[in-house]
Amino acid sequence: MDSSSVVSQITSNTNYQVQIAVAKKAMDSERAQGDAMVELIKQAAAVGDSLNAGGDGSLDVYA
Repeated sequence: MDSSSVVSQITSNTNYQVQIAVAKKAMDSERAQGDAMVELIKQAAAVGDSLNAGGDGSLDVYA
């Protein structure tokens, strides 16, 4: 095996490892965004439940 093929193989392996690391980071980011959206939905449901449990079912909002 000559040195250029060894360097090529090492470079290829390193590129693959970098691509895997970037993909993992992207998946972690997407998972965190998904978890945040689920939390927002849960909070919205809790607000709806509290409105239904309250007297007239209205919400006062001030801008």
